[in-house]
This record gives sequence, C-alpha cells and structure tokens, in this order.
Amino acid sequence: MPSTSRPEGVVRRRAVWSAWLFTLTAVGVGRAGWAAGIAVAVGSVALQAVVLARTRGATALAVQVRLVYLALLVLGCWPPLRVLHGLQIAGTAILLAFDYCLLARLVSLLPWNRRAPLTLARVRATFFTPPVSGSIVDALPGLPTPGRRAC
Repeated sequence: MPSTSRPEGVVRRRAVWSAWLFTLTAVGVGRAGWAAGIAVAVGSVALQAVVLARTRGATALAVQVRLVYLALLVLGCWPPLRVLHGLQIAGTAILLAFDYCLLARLVSLLPWNRRAPLTLARVRATFFTPPVSGSIVDALPGLPTPGRRAC
C-alpha cells in the first residue's frame, strides 16, 4: 500500500501559508472593525517569529520579514499610519495568491542580507525576478544563505 505521508517541505509550506492566511484574516477583520483583530495579528506574527528564530536562527530572513511586518502592524495602529494595514492586507494577499513576497524582497536588500553592492541592476533583479521556490536570496547571485524560505 502506498504511503500517504507528505514530504516535510510540503507540510511546512502549508503551515506557513496557513499562518499567513490567519494573519491576513486577523488584519482584515481588525480593519473592518473587530477591535481585537490587529492584536490577534500581532500575536500571530510574533509567535511565527519566535518559532522561526528557534528553528532557523534569529538572523534568518524569514524572522526579519516577520519582525518588520510586526513593526508595521504596530505603527499602523497610530491613526495617521493606518494605511499601513491596508498595504499589509494587499501584500499578504499577493503573497498567498502568487507566492511573491514584496517585504522579503525589500528586506533582502538591507546591507546585512547581501554580499554584493546595492546597484540599480540588483534592485531591478530583486523586484522583477518571478516568484521562486524558497527565498529570493537563493535566486540572485551574491546573496547569502541558500535554502531558506523568506516568507
């Protein structure tokens, strides 16, 4: 009888996708008026960051992405920056639909996440490379740590 178990990578990928879907839902209902929605999203992203930091290391790109996302959630609670939550909803929906993580691509350009100089060609390649399996840092030459997912 054939095994029905899934490869570990598929299970992990589904868990990550589900965590982002949960976060998207929490931010969405928070924007729609449920007062605890943003707090639930903050808790979800913080938990993801802690789990990833323990399994991949505190400097992993996936952890950095979640910390920036978390900071944006908190900043968006200030009324003049509420638009940030709308941008997060759009970005997370794009991530879930197309596996394109704009935030991971932005974070990958920070000095400690790249070995090559920041040039216009690097920026173009970072943003216009189609979605990749794994991290954007794997798809571009001169970037560190192959094999890690960013989102």
